[in-house]
Amino acid sequence: MWAHRRLAAVSAGAAPAAFVSDGCSGGMSSLWREAGIRFSGIGDQPPWQACCTAHDRSYHAAGGARTARAGFDARLAADKALRACVARSSPDAGALAEAMYLAVRAAGGPCTGLPWRWGYGLPPCHPAATAPAPVD
Repeated sequence: MWAHRRLAAVSAGAAPAAFVSDGCSGGMSSLWREAGIRFSGIGDQPPWQACCTAHDRSYHAAGGARTARAGFDARLAADKALRACVARSSPDAGALAEAMYLAVRAAGGPCTGLPWRWGYGLPPCHPAATAPAPVD
């Protein structure tokens, strides 16, 4: 929650930057495009591409949340929606959907400095500035 609190504090009143999406992060979209060039018939985008773009829309502006609790809840909802969408995209995508869910839960938090972090369209809150005070 401390990172969500920090994001809420640094982004209060800020309008998000223009929306951009890398599709499916971690190179998934670019690898699929490369495979599409080499293997005809699979298309140039993965069947779950729209799921990733919708997920990016939520992540971009932190789901529109104004408080840390709302941001935490919105991120969890966005990640669950991604998992469900990917699972529906193909009959054999269940394991991939679960892997993507675990990946975004592990590496998508706010204030990580990563380009795919929660609230990536808002002013950055860097990891060094977000660590909780040490307990004596």
